[in-house]
Amino acid sequence: MIAVPIKLNKENSAVAPLFGKAKWFAFISEDGEIIIEKNEASQGSAVVKWLLEKGVDVLLMQKMSEPPYEMIQREGSITVFYVGSDRIELAEAV
Repeated sequence: MIAVPIKLNKENSAVAPLFGKAKWFAFISEDGEIIIEKNEASQGSAVVKWLLEKGVDVLLMQKMSEPPYEMIQREGSITVFYVGSDRIELAEAV
């Protein structure tokens, strides 16, 4: 499953620039279904734990602080892709 932090609760939202502060996450299944969920976590490492619990194996993002990135590297089950620093919508990122 792919996870993408997004700005708004809609499929054509832009990717949120800050991973840990994203209010919403889009989850894309292998068959292309998109489910958007509110991010209830309070910081980056808690978001990583949530994504791991959900079975995410790919993360598309713009900016992430060092602690959550190191946590992802330790766990080794999520591959991270940088989508650039310019505004990009979910469909373009995927």
